Amino acid sequence: MANDDRTRIIPSRTPESASMSANVKRAMVITARLNRLTFDDADEVRALFSDLIGKKVDDSFLLIPPFYTTGGLDITVGRNVFVNQNCTFYDLGGLDIADDVMIGPNVSIITSGHPIEPSRRRTAVTARPIAIERNVWIAAGATIIGGVTVGENAVVAAGSVVTRGVPPQYSDRWQPREGHSLHCRLRKRPAGVGPTRKLPHVTPTAVVIDLRRRGATVMAGAGKPNQIPGRFGWFVVGAVGFEPTAR
Repeated sequence: MANDDRTRIIPSRTPESASMSANVKRAMVITARLNRLTFDDADEVRALFSDLIGKKVDDSFLLIPPFYTTGGLDITVGRNVFVNQNCTFYDLGGLDIADDVMIGPNVSIITSGHPIEPSRRRTAVTARPIAIERNVWIAAGATIIGGVTVGENAVVAAGSVVTRGVPPQYSDRWQPREGHSLHCRLRKRPAGVGPTRKLPHVTPTAVVIDLRRRGATVMAGAGKPNQIPGRFGWFVVGAVGFEPTAR
């Protein structure tokens, strides 16, 4: 786990390490009780999970046991969050889960690890925060590593190992943010001339943008602007931030 200004390092045989170990033992006691419950015990699951994280979860929160964690007190959960069975959260670095997040079965969200160097590997625990933004879907069997932010509306594919940030995916109602720019390649180039504007930047992924009613000046792969008439429904490929609109 690479170090940056968000990395927390806990050396072994220190008071901080002893506190971490005590919290792990506490979490194991609570999760053992939680994992004896079933889907029909949703209220009891919420009560135990609230004890685990040290704050009351919303009545819309739903978790299907079994569930595992090394701490719990560094987990924050929003409203309408769903956690499917057999998930593991290592939250030492801080785990923030926003509203409307869906987490599939067998997902591991791991904020902690050890130094890479062999001589230091058993001497400390390292931890970096993870943030799961609003309306994210993390599909079955995915693993997310410390230091990652999964952006709003994004989907983490089943079985993925996520070591870098995942950009947000915006709906058709998305409004550009000032100071951004967009780099992509054209699938179709219109013949006409029409009103244009500069389309602000969004982090690249491979989605199709319907530019209907969104006239834009777009930077192509070669770095030269291409004028897209606003009155045409021309498509741009290879950029992020929009979902295709059905027409």
